Amino acid sequence: EREMDMVGEGTQADMILGLVMGFVFGVIMLFWIWERGIPRRQKLGILCGIGANLMMGMVRLQARTRAKIGAGHNLPGDTGAGTHHIPLISGGNKGTGFASNVEGGRDNSSEGVSK
Repeated sequence: EREMDMVGEGTQADMILGLVMGFVFGVIMLFWIWERGIPRRQKLGILCGIGANLMMGMVRLQARTRAKIGAGHNLPGDTGAGTHHIPLISGGNKGTGFASNVEGGRDNSSEGVSK
């Protein structure tokens, strides 16, 4: 009886074989999962292989997209808006802002106004 469970459950070799088959053949292997004679571990390996295949495809696509952007190519629908460099700190604007209105702890903006 225990030997029969091992056949239905599968071995680690079945898991590795399923992983390789799922990775190499991809989504096509989804049809293989519903076969009754396939051990459970091999089915699990197939699902993991398909997942790994999809993840590698997404990484590859993302790398191509980043390479095109880095090379100066625009993607379809990309207007280029918002891609210009805007400095966060500018040294040429001295004398503007709150610090220029306050000198020595006294507010100069109300000078000349009598109370």
